[in-house]
Amino acid sequence: MRRKFDEGRVNPFSVLLGLQQPDMFEKVMHWREPEMQPYFRYMVQYLSDIKAAAAKHNAKTAAVSIPHGAFLTAGTQAPLRDQLLLTITPEMLEAEAPDAVLREACGEAGMPCIVVTEAFRARAEAGEERFYYPLDTHFTPLAHRVFAELLAPEIARLVEVEKAGRQPAG
Repeated sequence: MRRKFDEGRVNPFSVLLGLQQPDMFEKVMHWREPEMQPYFRYMVQYLSDIKAAAAKHNAKTAAVSIPHGAFLTAGTQAPLRDQLLLTITPEMLEAEAPDAVLREACGEAGMPCIVVTEAFRARAEAGEERFYYPLDTHFTPLAHRVFAELLAPEIARLVEVEKAGRQPAG
């Protein structure tokens, strides 16, 4: 790992995360637990603040759930668990928690929420190419393209709802 880090092939944040908060993604699975509620409340407040700031400029907002490799496929989990030493479990592959927490926070903040995780996961599982860099948690160019393809119709739907003067569904 040290050699890969020295060669610039590992995101420094990923190393820091592995050292200081290896269970961060596992904690998402338990977002309804009392000890996680302060973080949830922060999320609602931040979303509310963003919405209020945008409204001052007559802008509209929506939150987008960005699929993370910890919750996507066994292949995207492996380097996070085996090389970055993050707490990653097979149950995370079926988890709706990352999307559920954002949906609920958006609902409380009155902000539309866009989720394309299932379709993104299906595309990742069907493909031969990587969606994430091996020792990094960022999308590859392919994943960016697929995410944009899935996201664009959802944004278009929100625009149409706004044009029609209806309240977008969270």
